Amino acid sequence: MSSRERPGAGIAGRLDLAKLFRYAVVSVIVNALTFMGFIILIGQLGVPAYLANLSLITALVPLVFALNRRFVWRTHGHRWTCSEIAPFAVFSLSGVILTTLAVHAAADATLTWSTAGRTVAAEAANLAASGLLWIGQYAVVNRFVWALPVPIPSRP
Repeated sequence: MSSRERPGAGIAGRLDLAKLFRYAVVSVIVNALTFMGFIILIGQLGVPAYLANLSLITALVPLVFALNRRFVWRTHGHRWTCSEIAPFAVFSLSGVILTTLAVHAAADATLTWSTAGRTVAAEAANLAASGLLWIGQYAVVNRFVWALPVPIPSRP
């Protein structure tokens, strides 16, 4: 039976949908925490949007790493700096830079809006920028960081 004839051999068969769902759950949790932080920092305390974003994303990186490592990829034990933390840190730094630029641009574009409007604009900019990195981070982390070892076929 060829791979085209096997059930589940298409793209859905190659994706671990349960893992992808867990990854989405972590993203929803992190975005909810970010949005609550925006409401407090931007909406209530008047912190500049770029600084609020920089602070929130940076503060959430350890939580995101731990949730992804344990809940999404179900990896436990010793962390290897070069193989796990470094690639994750690169994506996190990229996320901080991209989302901070997006949030700053949204804040500049909405200077005349109400505080609530500016807060929503900052949240939307953060979500859009995060979404761009979301798929790439999943693919890289799934393939290179926490990939399951490929079994070596035995010889007959």
